[in-house]
Amino acid sequence: MLRSRRNPNVWLKEEGANPTGTFKARGLALAVTTARHYGITKLAAPSAGNAGWAPAAYAAAAGIETHIFMPKDVPLANQVECNAYGAHLTLVDGLISDCGRMVAERKQAEGWFDVSTLKEPFRVEGKKTMGYELVEQLGWEYPDAVFYPTGGGVCPASTTISPGVLIVADHAVDLLDLIPCLRRFVIKVGTFAGQQRAV
Repeated sequence: MLRSRRNPNVWLKEEGANPTGTFKARGLALAVTTARHYGITKLAAPSAGNAGWAPAAYAAAAGIETHIFMPKDVPLANQVECNAYGAHLTLVDGLISDCGRMVAERKQAEGWFDVSTLKEPFRVEGKKTMGYELVEQLGWEYPDAVFYPTGGGVCPASTTISPGVLIVADHAVDLLDLIPCLRRFVIKVGTFAGQQRAV
């Protein structure tokens, strides 16, 4: 973690250093590993970007077929990553919610295990490693708060590290107003995944 130069009680946790360069790596690495453990041979997930290339990468390493559904206007880099790892990529004329609906409608007939946000427990378990790592990197002291981008909700839902730690999940938190109120906190920084879209 990096200490802020401007505010000494602020630490930045950069998740882009994960193996796939995305904050989705923690949860999806465990989801794919568990799928392999249980003999699952096909995965599917909707994605607006990062949640596509992380399962594509880990599934390729595990020898699992992966189907990713993305809105057709996601950044080209996200599409290239999925293709590079051998995923079956379907570009959808719609939003991430349309992609999720397509996975849900086809998963049973196609024999896919759905690794969509909060559709199986292992992504949440993988994300919990963030909480353990934060505390370890802070010398086994709990921060007063952890600020997360909301995203699909897996990160904030899974990183409850102590009953007294405030987890703030919001795209629009004015952090500068909160800094003086807290002794020590962490801002979780994800990757630059392209523009956020409304569903």
